[in-house]
Amino acid sequence: MKQLLNTPQKDQQLGLLIGTIAPVLSSPLVAFLLYSYRPPKSTDGVTMHFWDFYLKLLTHDSQLPTFISLCALINLLIFFFLLKKKRDYIAKGIIYSTMAYAVVFFSMKLL
Repeated sequence: MKQLLNTPQKDQQLGLLIGTIAPVLSSPLVAFLLYSYRPPKSTDGVTMHFWDFYLKLLTHDSQLPTFISLCALINLLIFFFLLKKKRDYIAKGIIYSTMAYAVVFFSMKLL
């Protein structure tokens, strides 16, 4: 029988995948936390629905970089969890994906 070996390269790729997908999946949760802190009002004074607020965050040019950086904070929790479990190579992949998010964040802020 062939055993599957986890090589450091595969672990880093897994960490990169997790670090890329986790902020995307956590974005509705981050938006909900922002929404529940103070529900925004639309231009006519009526409170916006959550999904309207979420779509506005995703499409608004000046709010999107900040929203992306808040969503990338989930990687910090995953990183420390993996360090505690002694999964250093997966944690290294998480750091790489977080650096990619930082590059996207700064490029969006500058442009």
